[in-house]
Formats: sequence, C-alpha cells, structure tokens
Amino acid sequence: IVGPTGVGKSQVGLDIGEKYKAVVINADSRQLYMDFPIITAQPSNKDKDKTPHKLYGYLSMDEKFSAGLWVEQAEKEINKAHNSKSLPIVVGGTGMYIKALFDGIVNIPKIPENITKDLKKRCLYEGKDSLYQELKKHDLKYALSIHKNDTQRILRALEVFYYTEKPFSWWHEHEKSKYLKYDVLRVGIKFSLNQLKEILSSRINVMLEHGAMEEVKKAYSKNSNEESPGWSGIGCKELLSVLKGHSSVDMAKECWLNNTRAYAKRQITWFKRDNRIVWFGYKEEQKAIEYIARWLDK
Repeated sequence: IVGPTGVGKSQVGLDIGEKYKAVVINADSRQLYMDFPIITAQPSNKDKDKTPHKLYGYLSMDEKFSAGLWVEQAEKEINKAHNSKSLPIVVGGTGMYIKALFDGIVNIPKIPENITKDLKKRCLYEGKDSLYQELKKHDLKYALSIHKNDTQRILRALEVFYYTEKPFSWWHEHEKSKYLKYDVLRVGIKFSLNQLKEILSSRINVMLEHGAMEEVKKAYSKNSNEESPGWSGIGCKELLSVLKGHSSVDMAKECWLNNTRAYAKRQITWFKRDNRIVWFGYKEEQKAIEYIARWLDK
C-alpha cells in the first residue's frame, strides 16, 4: 500500500489487518526512527494491539540506514509472516524501499569508512547546501530526484560517486541484484495536491496538540547533532528552529506544510512511474479495502 504522506495508507493497512490475520511492515524511512513517533505519524499502541506492526520506531537517531538494509529486514518479516500463516502488508511512501524489495536492489560496492567520515566532516564545516550543489555537478539526475535538505541521501550519492567514479543514478540503472519474487498486489492512495494540503495542515495541528514540540525538545536533549539521520524527518528541524528561537510556531508550521507538500509531490511523481499500482482517490479508501479483500479472497 503506497502513496504520498498523509493520505491514510496506514489506516487502510490496519483495516485489512483486522479483517485478515496479518502483519503490517513499515516501508517509510522516517518511521524507522524511535524518537519521533508523533511527527512521523507512527502507529499508536492501540493500533499495534489490533494488528502486529514491524520495523517501526526501533532505530536511534544516529544510526545510518539504507534501502538494502531495509530489504533484508523486510524479507525476514515477510518470511516470518508466511511461516505463521499471516498476510504481510507492506505500507509506506519510501518509493526506493518498495522498488528495491520487489524489483531488485542495486549492487553497490561497500564504501570505505574514511570516505564516509570525510564527507560527514565536510558537511559539518561546509554545509549540506554546498554538498548538494556538488552532487548536482556530478549527478544532476539523482540530485533533482531528492530534496536539497536530505543530508543522508546527498552524502550517500557523493560517497558512491567518489569511490566508484560513477554517478549514483548510473548504479540504479545498470546494476541490479537478484530479488525474491512475490505474488503482490500494489495499491496506491492518491489525493490532489489541493486536497492534500488541507489534510496535511490539519494533521500538523493535531501533531502539535499531541506533543510534537515536546518530542523535538526531548530528542535534542539526547542528540544535538542535527546532521544525524533521525533528524531528517520533515517537521523535526522546523520545530527545532522554534525551540532555538530562530522562528515562530506559525513560521515553522508554514515551512513544515510547504516541505511536506513538496515531498508528497515527489512521492506522487515516483509512484506514477509504476503502472502496476491500482490507484484509489479522495474518500475512496473503502473501495480500496474492498478491492484488496476481493483479490485476497480470490
């Protein structure tokens, strides 16, 4: 179950999970981190009691992660689900994870630690904007496919380029590993950007009411390195700027909304490339659930 942020993918997965003996497996790169359950909209304890949820909120903020590592863990959870006669439901909006799981992962050589450390040091002193411009020179195609503030992906693409002397986008186009074949139904939930903007705005207010600001304050007391992977979730740094006195709550909310909307647009663009996805629109979640149920019953 895929689609942009805020469209209700998790609820569809939960509804199917209640109808069948199922396990929901997270495919959202930001929901892997434990310190921001509110801001990254992770399932509640109540939801977890209804249906088992795997790969949510278990990484610390400084742990680096990749599509390859996620695929390894997702496959383990899928196999566990099959062995227990449960239905695995993969839910999330990180398109690279979904593609890697079902269509193969890129075989990139292991990058020496000294290259990674050097780039992290450069990012600290030169700033991510400088490294993003550098990435555009070496790999414009990949640079335009990610957000200019996505430090983790910028560093990953540059370290691959400097070690292999080939752009990250080249590897994705030419080097695929073998992958497990599943009998899989791909379902997408998609709203128009105007519909989504209203929903996202409301969701931000709800997150603030539920303690998003306190969540950021607590996380910063544990890890003040803003370049840590866990800080890359949209909403985290926007609220941190309020705590540090650099902006007002209203300014942070507007920035948060704009960044989330831009991210949703990129997600829609990514998933539209896959003509195997069966799409359902605004207020068609029930139709999606019925469609999935018919496919499963068949």
